Amino acid sequence: RRNLEKAHENILEFTKKKKEEEMKSKDLDERLKLIREKYDEISATIKEKGEAHQIELKQQAEEMEKDINQLNIRLLVKEDRDKIYDFFRGLGEEGEGFFNINRDNEKNVYAFLDGELQDRIYWAAVAETDEGEEIAGIVFLWDISKKIPWLGIGITEKWKGRHLGRRLMAVAKEYAEASRA
Repeated sequence: RRNLEKAHENILEFTKKKKEEEMKSKDLDERLKLIREKYDEISATIKEKGEAHQIELKQQAEEMEKDINQLNIRLLVKEDRDKIYDFFRGLGEEGEGFFNINRDNEKNVYAFLDGELQDRIYWAAVAETDEGEEIAGIVFLWDISKKIPWLGIGITEKWKGRHLGRRLMAVAKEYAEASRA
């Protein structure tokens, strides 16, 4: 009888432990399921936001390209003097440090507009804004009568990163090729 009672106790203890383990396993499965669901939800959100961000970036790029294509590239004229001042103020630190060291290019533009410097040509990329015309960039050729002229391009911070330099370079290249023909 004692052995029978002991066996019965062992069976009850074993059954109790098995149920506890099953409960723990079930609890872990439920937790794991919740974690997987949350992971899937977060992944879907990230994917949605990523796709939305890509769409937004593409729209911004298209807008910028449209803006650049709407710029009027024309010869720089005396009436641009005030706009030139604003252009050079808009170059930013990098543009100032590279394109306008010691304000030399700015001084040269003013001297050109005053008729003091010959043998050069300047073009301006002009944007129409609510406040009037704004010079977004300039390109120049110096020593145009020589075999190899100097070339320079400056873009304001506001208009950088939109491939305006490519358009300005194309204008200068077209002029140089036509004048050498």
